[in-house]
Amino acid sequence: ALTGTGADNYDVTFVVDSNGGLTINKAELTITIKDQEYTYNGEAQGEAGGHYTEDAALEKVEVSGLQGNDKLWSIDMKEYKETDANTYEGKLEFDTTVSSNRPDATSDNAREYYESLGQEPIEKMPLSVNYKVTVKNGDLIINKQELEIHVKGNEETVTYDGNKHTVSGFEVVNAEDVPDGTEVIWNFTTLLKVEKANAGYYELPLKADRFALTGTGADNYDVTFVVDS
Repeated sequence: ALTGTGADNYDVTFVVDSNGGLTINKAELTITIKDQEYTYNGEAQGEAGGHYTEDAALEKVEVSGLQGNDKLWSIDMKEYKETDANTYEGKLEFDTTVSSNRPDATSDNAREYYESLGQEPIEKMPLSVNYKVTVKNGDLIINKQELEIHVKGNEETVTYDGNKHTVSGFEVVNAEDVPDGTEVIWNFTTLLKVEKANAGYYELPLKADRFALTGTGADNYDVTFVVDS
């Protein structure tokens, strides 16, 4: 209506060019899936997958950007496991959308959301309603298993006879600790060998850094070689 002095002198037509309104933009939210770290044991290890709620969910992720009383309610993790020692970057991820929780199921936000769906309000509502969610996947880390292998050189004793005599090779003292499918080898440019004729004691050139573990699965071990006297 047009009011005031002289307003009656006008035949007023009102035209609505645009309706005013309230715009509430979504808040930024970052969910970072926590890395999981294990030590190689020959079996598949990693994320079992499944539905996690409240405190259990927070053990799986870190959340930055929740507003007011909003809380993380639940996550659904994808199953992902590996066996070999390695870093599997970004392989831990969500299976479905996470949800937000308010302690009061009848709070304005929850009530408005569920009324818009024609549903009764419940404790949780999808985070995507009020947040622009960025998810950072986690890494699965399987560390090498530490392994100590003891070696010693072979011994040979003879009596001087004017001829050359040879001793070569080594033995693994704790052979029972060497993983199945692997082998300890001499990994150096010259042969592990001593050949002499004169009387005396001649030591084989054993050095810990001249040995290696090879074979299937050898890369899963962080090996320390020890030369026993």
